[in-house]
Amino acid sequence: MTRLLEAPRAAEGPQAVPESARGDLLRAFRLPTDDPSATRRALLLDLRNLGTLGLQQDSWPGLLFADALYGFASVQRDDLSRLHALYAAADVRETLASETKQLKRPPSQQAAVDRGRRLFFDQPAGRVANLRILKEAPPAYASSHLASPMLAPLFAGRELGEVLPVRCGDCHNATPGETKSPFAVNPTPTGRCTSCHRAHPEEADVPAAFDSLLARSAADEARLCLGCHQQHRTFSPVSFSNSALLPFDADRDGRAQDDEADDARAGGVGTESWLAFDVPRPEWGAEGFHLRVAVIADPRHPGPVKQATLGAAWVRVPPLLGVFATAPYLHNGSVPTLEALLTAPSRRPRSFALGAAGFVFDTRLPGNRSCGHDFGTHWSPRQKADIVAFLRSL
Repeated sequence: MTRLLEAPRAAEGPQAVPESARGDLLRAFRLPTDDPSATRRALLLDLRNLGTLGLQQDSWPGLLFADALYGFASVQRDDLSRLHALYAAADVRETLASETKQLKRPPSQQAAVDRGRRLFFDQPAGRVANLRILKEAPPAYASSHLASPMLAPLFAGRELGEVLPVRCGDCHNATPGETKSPFAVNPTPTGRCTSCHRAHPEEADVPAAFDSLLARSAADEARLCLGCHQQHRTFSPVSFSNSALLPFDADRDGRAQDDEADDARAGGVGTESWLAFDVPRPEWGAEGFHLRVAVIADPRHPGPVKQATLGAAWVRVPPLLGVFATAPYLHNGSVPTLEALLTAPSRRPRSFALGAAGFVFDTRLPGNRSCGHDFGTHWSPRQKADIVAFLRSL
């Protein structure tokens, strides 16, 4: 494999994988050769969800290797030659796929799974502020050299901060790759175009038209879009995540910690916002621990860049594959079951046992609170049972 990394350039100093060796390298690692996004995801098992870097810090070398492979980063030659043996990951991915199939899912009736799927993609589960955090400037703003992080709309074409009704599938959806193929052989995995698209790419955006589209059946919605669009980017394995970073500070008052209730009323996720910041509380300002961020009104089109004070930090929409086996839930592990996740936060378990050693998780401690993410908590018991059956099937 070292031969594939050799290049007609100086042997010393940082370098990226040469273009001439890239195809051979991909084939040797059994990686996709026709879709850069799929290749990058494969290198980190599921790169579309960069939250894995927060959960698996040892994946950072894999990200570095992926960036070096595509010329986005430079690393020392000796380091590059050592990285690939671990992060080619073909054997790891195959083992994970095999082991996952052997996991015993809780029994459920197919009719309940089908009802849950329709509920997941068709019915509003709650409301969310039209806000997201960007770690890289969108192409339309590439010349602005904006510093990370940036604040932008979650759904382009809608007002920044507007509170919008959302379905589960609007955030836990299917991120596509980069190649294109006809819809006939590449159907939308969610069954709905509006799971990802809340505005039309043309300048003449008419939000009211999309509000009407949201009310249509999935079949009518797809039929309408197919009238003009015959192709779409191919969908890589669906992880049920748009990988969006959602800010805790939904009301944008510069506060996040201890402000979950206000932020939830403003359309935020409202979950526990105490994270492991290395900033002692006495050193916070009057508005808490906050950041100055650039604000982009529409990532698709160049426009004025404003500044805002935003309470740190944010949470990433997680993937739902294998969610039946990944309890406890929420980013701080404060909810023990899927059923509890669909219960109003005030009625969720105050404490619960974790593992065989008898450790008890106490949600009354700072950092452990099980507040927020009340999507779907208003549904009927039958609907909740159906959505749980669908989630356990993933």
